[in-house]
Amino acid sequence: MARFWVGGTGNWSDATNHWATTSGGAPGAGNLPTATDDVVFDTLSNATAYTCTIDATTKLCRDITFGAPLVGNMTWAGSVAMTISGSMTLYSGLVRTYTGNLTFNATDARTITLAGTQTAAAITFNGSG
Repeated sequence: MARFWVGGTGNWSDATNHWATTSGGAPGAGNLPTATDDVVFDTLSNATAYTCTIDATTKLCRDITFGAPLVGNMTWAGSVAMTISGSMTLYSGLVRTYTGNLTFNATDARTITLAGTQTAAAITFNGSG
């Protein structure tokens, strides 16, 4: 299932205010992404520049796609480790201050698209994909 970021600036762990099951949809406490959920940041995440901070404990998702807001850029912030069980797609212009460790553990072929965005995170590949 897909989980969509909504509501602009906030912490990844705040599902009540920031995770919806549809693009631009209503957030809800039960919508926090899991290892089997695709995560999407898109033009309906917020109309202007905003920040998503990876906080608290290790964060999980399957595919993760970062897209720009209508105006400005998104900032990917924080330092807590993330585990991605699928592909990762960044966009040119993404502001990355995130420094946490990234672990990719896919068991099938997946892709990583950086689009010119540099990462400052340690990256580990633990899957067979």
